[in-house]
Amino acid sequence: LVVLIPSLFLLVSTVIHSLRYAHTGSSEIPNVPDTVAVVIVDGYQTNHYDSITRKMVPTQTWMSRVSEDDPDYWERETSFWRDQEQYARMHIEFYKDYQPKSQPPKTPSSPVSCLATGFYPHRAAIFWRKDGEEIHEQVDHGELLNNHDGSFQMSVDLNMSLIRADDWRRYHCVFQLSGVEEDMVTELDPALIRTNWAVRAAVFPWSAC
Repeated sequence: LVVLIPSLFLLVSTVIHSLRYAHTGSSEIPNVPDTVAVVIVDGYQTNHYDSITRKMVPTQTWMSRVSEDDPDYWERETSFWRDQEQYARMHIEFYKDYQPKSQPPKTPSSPVSCLATGFYPHRAAIFWRKDGEEIHEQVDHGELLNNHDGSFQMSVDLNMSLIRADDWRRYHCVFQLSGVEEDMVTELDPALIRTNWAVRAAVFPWSAC
């Protein structure tokens, strides 16, 4: 007796799609929107928003048909990104007020204090380095303090008593802030100490996936 049993083959195909959001904030750059947001699906930009038009619009023809099934889609997306625009401006104001400065010593033997203030978030580090290497001797770290506007400040002192005048340029104050790739560095320069110094950051890109 031979029994023929039919075989059943089930083929399942899995397709993986990607969805990304890119959001960029800037400040005081001529002809550049303060806020730009784009939506990227499978590597293609589908939506665009900026602080000049203040509207989320489709950048692919097929995306314009989304409103046929969801009439409130574009209005809802526009409202969401307007809220994000306000959030971005708040962060930019925090960073614009970041002003590290070296305070002049009262006497040749008194310490030089490097101060960073107005930054956010609090995940930051400030230190002195010599010839490119962080130093720990003759250094006194201050506490992380809150400012009245919700930002933070911190400082680090360098004891000048054993540093010769011709070695000053070998020393640098370094400030590192979470989310900012480049360190903010200033040289121990007598001219800068007399006049104080400031670094203003203008552009802060970030993205969420």
